[in-house]
Amino acid sequence: MRAAAQLLNRPGALRDPAEVVRRTAGIQAQDANAARLGIRARSARATASDVERARAEERSIVRVWAMRGTLHLLATEDLGWQLPLFAEREAEWSRRRLSKALGVDRRAQDRAVRLIADMLGADGTVTRREVLDRLESAGIAFDRQTAGHHLPRLAVLVGVACLGPDRGRETTYVLARDWIGELRRAPRDSALAELARRYLAAFGPADERDMAAWAGLNLGDCRTGLAAIASELAEVRVGERRLAILRTAKLRAPRGKLVRLLPGFDNYLIGHASREFAVAGEHTRRIWPGGGIIRPTLLVDGVVAGTWTTRRAAGRIRVTLEELVPIDNEVRGVLSREAEDIGRFEGLPVTLA
Repeated sequence: MRAAAQLLNRPGALRDPAEVVRRTAGIQAQDANAARLGIRARSARATASDVERARAEERSIVRVWAMRGTLHLLATEDLGWQLPLFAEREAEWSRRRLSKALGVDRRAQDRAVRLIADMLGADGTVTRREVLDRLESAGIAFDRQTAGHHLPRLAVLVGVACLGPDRGRETTYVLARDWIGELRRAPRDSALAELARRYLAAFGPADERDMAAWAGLNLGDCRTGLAAIASELAEVRVGERRLAILRTAKLRAPRGKLVRLLPGFDNYLIGHASREFAVAGEHTRRIWPGGGIIRPTLLVDGVVAGTWTTRRAAGRIRVTLEELVPIDNEVRGVLSREAEDIGRFEGLPVTLA
C-alpha cells in the first residue's frame, strides 16, 4: 500500500513531472540526478527531458529547501502555502549558524542578501561560484566552504532567490519574483492541514510520529494538521499500531510483482519514523552507510532486495546490481525491463549486470 501511495505502481497515464511531484508530497532532491530518477520510478512515460523542461522552461517544479531542511522538488503552485512551514525556521537556523559559528554577523548577512538580489536582477541566472565571487569582491568576509553554502541558501529561504536549472554540475540561482512570481501565502493552520492531507495521500498508512519524522516539524504541528482533516481519515491497524489513511485511499496493493530501481535518497525510505517495513535490520548499514547517504535500492513488492549503481561510458549506461536476498526468475524478468526503462528515460541504451 505504501509503495502504491508513492506511485511506485506507476499509473499508466501519469507523465507530467509536476503531477508526480504533487502526488508524492515532493521529491527528495539532495542529488539532482537522483531526483530525476525518482520521477522516472513513478512514471512510465516521463523522460529526463520532460523533467528538465518542467524545471527550466515551464517552471512548474522548483528545487527548494523544505521538509527536514533538505532539498526537494516541489510544485510551483504549492510553494505559497508549503514553503512558509519550513523556510522561516530554516532561515533563522542559517542566520544563527552564520553569526555564532561562522563569523558572519546579521548586518553582513543582510548585505549579502541585498547584493545577491541586485546581482540576479542584473545578470539573470548565475552560478553559486559567481555569487560567492561577487560577495567576496564586495568585501564580505566569509569561508567559502561553510558560510559559502549558507549565504546563498539564506537568500533563497527569505524569498529573494530560487534555485534555477542546473548548469552541468553547478547549482544556479535566479531572482524569485522573476522566476515564480508572487506567492499567495495561506494561514498556518490551513497549510498544516493541507500538508497532513498530502502526506497521508503519499505515505499512508501513517501517524503523527511518521509525519513529524518526514516533515521535520514538531508533533504538535503534525497533530494540528491531522486533527483538521479528521473527518477525511479512516483507521487501519498495522500490528499493534493504529494508523491513519485518507478515506479515499485504495486499500488494495497493486497486482503482480512490483519491482523498482529506486535512486539514492528516495522518498520511499524517508517517509516514516521507522524503515523496518521496507528494510530488514541486517541490511540497514548497506542502505544507510552513514554521512546522510541513502543508497539506490532494488525494491520488490515494497521491500528492499538489493542495491545498485550506474556508470556511464561510451554513450551507454551500465547498471550493476548487488543482491541482498535471493532473486527469483520472475523478478529478474521484471528487473530487466525496469533497467531498460532507465534507458528509455535517459535516451541511452542500458546494460544490466
